[in-house]
Formats: sequence, C-alpha cells, structure tokens
Amino acid sequence: MRYLTTLLALLFCTLAQAAGPQTPKSAAPLKWQDENGVWHYGDSRPASDGSAANAGVTALERGDYAIAFREFYRWAQQGDPAAQSQVARLYLEGQGVAQSDKLAVQWFQKAAEKGNVDAQASLGTLLAQGRGAPRNDKEAVKWLQKAAAQGHAEGQYQLAQLVAAGRGLPRSEESAARWLAAAAAQGHRQAQLELALRYADGRGVARDEAQASHWYRKAAEQGQVDAQNNLAVRYADGRGVERNDAEALRWFRAAAEQGLAQAQHSLGTMLESGRGTPRDEAQAALWYRKAAEQGLVLAQYALGQLLAAGRGVARDPEAAARWLQQAAAQGHAEAQTALALLYL
Repeated sequence: MRYLTTLLALLFCTLAQAAGPQTPKSAAPLKWQDENGVWHYGDSRPASDGSAANAGVTALERGDYAIAFREFYRWAQQGDPAAQSQVARLYLEGQGVAQSDKLAVQWFQKAAEKGNVDAQASLGTLLAQGRGAPRNDKEAVKWLQKAAAQGHAEGQYQLAQLVAAGRGLPRSEESAARWLAAAAAQGHRQAQLELALRYADGRGVARDEAQASHWYRKAAEQGQVDAQNNLAVRYADGRGVERNDAEALRWFRAAAEQGLAQAQHSLGTMLESGRGTPRDEAQAALWYRKAAEQGLVLAQYALGQLLAAGRGVARDPEAAARWLQQAAAQGHAEAQTALALLYL
C-alpha cells in the first residue's frame, strides 16, 4: 500500500510539471484609491493634467489632441475627475473630437460632482451662458460659488459677473467688487482691469485713483490691451499717477501694437506733437493710418490733415479728401470744415 501511494504521488508531480504553470484566464485588475477616497481600477494610476508622465498630457503638449482625448477618455470612463474635466475641455474646444457643448457640460458635471474645482468653474460658466444646456443662473451660481470658495480665480471672476448683474442671487456691487479683488489678487488680468474701472468710478468700492492706476498697471503688465491704453491716458493726464509723457508713450505704443485703434491714434498724436519723444510726423501718419483703417473718426481726420498739408507724407489732396470725407460722414464737424476748405 505504501509503495502504491508513493507511486501515485510521483505520477501526480510528473503530470503537474508537464502541464506547466497555470495562468488564470483573466486576472483581476489592480485597484487603488486616490486622495479623495475614490476607487479606481487599472494597471497604473491615471496621472492628472499636472503630470508630465501622463500620456494624455504629453500628447496635449505636442498638440496631438486625438491621442490626448483617447488617453483621458479611458481614465474618465473609470471615474477619474481630472480626466473627466480634461475630456470636457477637449469636447468644448473640439480638439481631438467633434466639438460638443452638450457633452462638455455632461463631463464637467461628472467631474464637478466629484469636487474637481476646474470643472466646477467651467460648468458654472457654461450654465450661465446657456451653452450645452439651458441657461440656469441658480445652478451656475451654485457651482461658481463652490469653485470661488476654493480660490479658483476664474470661478471668482465669473461669480462677480453674475453678482453684479443680479443673476441667480441678489445684485450687489460690493460683493462683485470683493470677488473681483480676490481674482485680481491671483493675477486674473480681466479681473484686474474691471477692479481698476470700479476704483476709477467708485462702483462697489470707494473711489480711489491711485488704486485704479495700480490695478491698470497690473493688468497692463500682463498684456491686457484696454488696461495698457487706460494706464497711458492716466500718465498723460496725471490721474492717480504723476504725469509722465514717456510712460504714456510707452503704454500707448504697447496697446497700439496690439491693434487698439484709440491707442494708435493717441500714439500718433504724441508723435506728431513731440510729447515724450522727438517729433516724428512720418511715424504719426503711419499710426493715424492704422487707426483710420479701423474706422476711428479722429484718426481719419488727423490723417486727412497731414495728407492735405504734406506733413510726414507726400502731399496728396485726393487721398486727404477721401479720409476727410469718411470722417465728415461720421459727423466730425472739423473734418466737414476742412473738406470744404480743401475744395476752395
């Protein structure tokens, strides 16, 4: 009996070795829990859009949106809020996938409900605009308040817009100014511009020309074109800052180079008169022309005058008449007079 038992054991071992190691048909997926307590399944953690190692982020950085969408969508389906927010963004921009406001809202909603602050701000903004879903100011305020309370600058800025308009909650200029100040302090350049305008007008805050100039400068330094122009005007007039023609010229030029017609005209005026710079009528004519071509009546009149007199440009009565006619047609009284004198 002992011999038979030993023989059977040896036979069993031989058969087992011949069969080789047994691999299960399907291994259970790895499971991990993120910092918010949400469980995920997969071979590796999905990297959020702050990780350079993530394939989706790497694809975004090189502009390969189709691959980025595929990678983020894979993780979004498994419930990762950062990936869901990124999928929503790609739907919103139509990058790597057909543009769809409706699907963007749906994915932002999923991510927002899991606490993703970017998604909360974006969802609130879209609901306020009525993009991808019927306009719903109360829901917009709810999501923007969540984002704003977590320090999200765009959420704070968008909430300020709704508060100022009294949409979804009682109108309050003071509350709007506070949210703008919170966003401006984080470097939101549009909030900085609007806060400056409020200090200049005394809307929701005590009027303060120095504070207005301060916030115009903050926004101007970030390239906000209206802030650059407004700051230049303040330097030219000495409002909230010490008058400084060189600084006025610098900021008018910055705005003019971005294509702002008013700044182009103002720059031309300073060049023509020699304020803050040596007089240069040729350069003045160049900037007047840029503004005139955008339909700015003051620039049309100024350019017509230079052409009529041959100052900074070759004298050209016909071209002068054309520009003066355009200004006169817009009701510019001096252009009408200059045009009449041109034909005498």
